[in-house]
Amino acid sequence: MVCSPRQCALQRAFLAAVAVVAACGVAWAQGHTPDPDAPIQLPKPDDNVATASLTSDKDGWIALAPLVQADRDLQDAGWKWDGKSAVFSAGKPRAFVSIPVRIAGSYELQTRVTITRAKEVTAIYLPIADTRAVVLGMKGDRGNSESPTATIRLSGLKPEAEPPGDVSMTIGNEYALSCKVLVDGNKVAIEIRRDGRVLFQWAGDVAQVAEQSLMRPGTVQLETAYYSTSQFTDLRLRMLSGKVAPLFSE
Repeated sequence: MVCSPRQCALQRAFLAAVAVVAACGVAWAQGHTPDPDAPIQLPKPDDNVATASLTSDKDGWIALAPLVQADRDLQDAGWKWDGKSAVFSAGKPRAFVSIPVRIAGSYELQTRVTITRAKEVTAIYLPIADTRAVVLGMKGDRGNSESPTATIRLSGLKPEAEPPGDVSMTIGNEYALSCKVLVDGNKVAIEIRRDGRVLFQWAGDVAQVAEQSLMRPGTVQLETAYYSTSQFTDLRLRMLSGKVAPLFSE
């Protein structure tokens, strides 16, 4: 199939971005840290992004929290949505929320998160392919006791992504998170930012991403545990290439 000039330009930009990030990933894996202010070069959403029947704003963002239904998408979790923010808590030692959209391609996930109680972990599972996902975890620093601080970790990668600086959080403070995932065939690149500054960058093969126990493959999943509560505000998704589709028809 012959692509249009615009489609070809977007494809070249995307492949160049993956190549640059993948090359940087070799350096990061060897212990070099990224520039915390350096932007990752990503293609803008284009006409080939497919969002099925999902509603998006003029910039392509899809609000995710309103899609969650308590009787369908929760596993032992509390989820209180007030039209803007969702309070997330656990009813058992581990609790999950599965966002009911399946992602296939490159995307950006954004949210503002406030950890209000931190004994165990609050985590965001970012799907890469099928059951492979990376886990952005925020866990209290005092083990079995409630903590005034938490530490952010990115797990599920080999080699692990090393943060360039501070990854601590203060309980009760709101932080803006941006998670970008680029997928091109069997290659993947990941960038996590907090309040605009880089926390983690990583690039490698999809096979280097661990398989996770997910409620539904290919979906964003949230996790929490006893004595840990959080608030997610403006949880939203934008596709950069590929497609996203609802798991259920209304």
